[in-house]
Amino acid sequence: MIARLYIRKFKSPDNVERMVGTVDTHVMSRISAVTASLLVYVPKDAPNHMVELWEYPDEDSMQWVRQSLQGATVIPDAMLPENDIHNLDLVMAHNADWD
Repeated sequence: MIARLYIRKFKSPDNVERMVGTVDTHVMSRISAVTASLLVYVPKDAPNHMVELWEYPDEDSMQWVRQSLQGATVIPDAMLPENDIHNLDLVMAHNADWD
């Protein structure tokens, strides 16, 4: 399993809300053909930030998703965030039962 972490800093919390809507509308349908997981967080103490954690079973799946999104204008120019991006390797996992 590999992951890619995006920490996006927007000019305002309104832009974060718009971006979440854009991801829901434009991204989710594009990634349905591959096994990938996407979690989106907004820190309570930094509402103008958005954190995306993408998880993939392998490098090919990650590249497929990145290629399929490359042609899409997912982030409108008016709200371009500062991005801090990291590729991650899974070194430990524990899944809690949240029920």
